[in-house]
Amino acid sequence: MATVEERALQALKNYISSEQWQKNAKKHKKIHEILQNATADNIVFGGKPKFVLGRVVGNATGVGESTYGDTTTRRTVSMNFTSGQKCFVDLGCTADEGTLERAYKKNFTGSKYYHQREASEIAESVGGSEVRSHLYDLNFTPKSTRINRYHIEYTSEVYTYKLWAIYVTYQKGRKQKQIKIGYWDEMDCDTKIDIDVDIPLTFGEKVLATLITIAIWGGIIALASFLLSWIFG
Repeated sequence: MATVEERALQALKNYISSEQWQKNAKKHKKIHEILQNATADNIVFGGKPKFVLGRVVGNATGVGESTYGDTTTRRTVSMNFTSGQKCFVDLGCTADEGTLERAYKKNFTGSKYYHQREASEIAESVGGSEVRSHLYDLNFTPKSTRINRYHIEYTSEVYTYKLWAIYVTYQKGRKQKQIKIGYWDEMDCDTKIDIDVDIPLTFGEKVLATLITIAIWGGIIALASFLLSWIFG
């Protein structure tokens, strides 16, 4: 009986012999050679996606001012806040972003998942919004907000999904590198090997992408500068 590595390798061989791949083979000869010469020993799998549901709970302080005539009154409020339920990547998860996105879209609703390091941003958004709203309700204009403390309050067990990224490893000088070639998917209790080779950018393509990004941001900055000078000039 074939091993999982052998089955993944056979799926790869079928893929690179297809007409779809042959167009890439001519453009990316080195990648094609690596894939063509791969053996079952070169096949490795990534980590499984793991998610946990939770809310960001904390305490925030806001400072507002109210002016009547020549008198300015300052008001400080402090209040607890709780975010809506979010889907977080479990801290023990080693799956890459593509694997996480694939599992999330299939098993959860909502626009996105969050890494737990993003809890601070959620706290800033939710806590800051709530203290500002409270100050407005009191007829004070918010001047500053501060998150005093926050933590994630978990509301579920850790959900682990049977989905793995598949990689082909190869040696480049003294370094071992890898090319992502697709996914091994058992989320529907039936094995699906989805081969879709993630072709690494060449050095020239990386330089071109960087130059395009610089040009785009340069254009945005120039446009913003023009608009500001036109409005306030």
